[in-house]
Formats: sequence, C-alpha cells, structure tokens
Amino acid sequence: MKHMKKLIVAFLTLTVAFSPCVATVQAAPEVPKSKIFYLYPKGDPMNSSIFFLSISGVLNSKDVKNIKSSNPKVIPNDMEMGSDGLLRFHAKKAGKATISFKIKGKAYRTKITLKKYVNPVKHISITGVKNKGKTNLANLSDKKIRIDLKTSKPKVVPTAKISAKKGWKIHSISKYLGLVKKYKKPVANSTFKVPRGFDYLWEFNVTFINVKNKESIVISYSIN
Repeated sequence: MKHMKKLIVAFLTLTVAFSPCVATVQAAPEVPKSKIFYLYPKGDPMNSSIFFLSISGVLNSKDVKNIKSSNPKVIPNDMEMGSDGLLRFHAKKAGKATISFKIKGKAYRTKITLKKYVNPVKHISITGVKNKGKTNLANLSDKKIRIDLKTSKPKVVPTAKISAKKGWKIHSISKYLGLVKKYKKPVANSTFKVPRGFDYLWEFNVTFINVKNKESIVISYSIN
C-alpha cells in the first residue's frame, strides 16, 4: 500500500513538472495605416468636437508615447491616448496629417485625411413637421448634423421618409439607446416609424456611408 502511495505521489510530481505552462500573451497593437474623417459643418455646435482614432491591443494608455502630428496646422499636437483604446484629436481644418507614436518603444503611424463636411441627405420628410411651409427638410442638415424639430401632431407616431444623395447610402437608423434598422447592404432610401426618444418626444440618427471611401456621417433628428 505504501509502495502504491509513493508511485502516485511520484506520478503527480512528474505531471506537474512537465505540464505545459499557460501564459497570458497580450495581442500586438492593431494600428490603421490610414483613416478618413469628415469634419463637422461650421454652423454646428459640435464643430470643435474631438475625433477618435481606434487602436486595439493597448491595455495601458501610458504605453503610447511620443504622439506627434506631421502637420499641426491641420491636427494640433494636443492629442491624448485614453484608457478606452481611443486616441483623441481635433482638427483645425480640412487637410492631411500623419499621426506618429510609439507603443512600448515600437514606432507606428497613421495617415489622417480630414475632408470638408458634405450634406448626404437628398430628401427627408416627417409626419407633422414642416420647415418654412416645406415638407422636405434636407437643407436643414446643410449647416448642422443635430437638428431640433417641432411637430404639429404630438399624439401621432410620425413616419419618416429619407433618401441619400448620389454617392451616399443609408447604412443604419438608430435612437439614443438601441438600433432601429441596420442594412446588410446599405440602401438609397428608407421609410420607418420614428421611435420614442430619451430627452425628446421622438428622435433618431441616420448613418450615411460614402460609397467611394466607406466613411460615415451621422445626422441626428429630435422632435418635440
């Protein structure tokens, strides 16, 4: 019996000694080589908002150092890396700049192209809403991406009809919390019941995708 116990102990010792060690390996950072952003319209309150460059595989924001812009006239050198994996920056004007930085001593860079704002909306009409007597509200997003509206029929669930300009497609329609519609293949136009909002009686966001460069512009509508 004692001999058997010694054999078991010896077996367990050898098993532990020669078992492969499992170590947690941090994934290598994934940094986009290039990225396009659309500026906000000059008349919009969000015109000075910060843009975000997503960098995956960074667990500690302090690992990202020596962040520099090749063209401070377009992207100033006041950029910050957040703990959420997003590098924050803002743009002074449309143009190009390369953001360079080091992650744990290794150099990375991303070419940034900032394009002027383009209104992607061809037509939008909403039940009970008019602008200067007109039902087509498309021109309201010429200077703003967040549009506040009033309805003459607050007790009626409004229907929205929206279409995109040439070169743009509708990718998804959402509200403050949750998705209303998402298309596997972006569509040219859409008709839908407007969902109830969080702060407003009704509200929704429409994400437009540029057919050529695949980048997006989001237009928000709030109705009270």
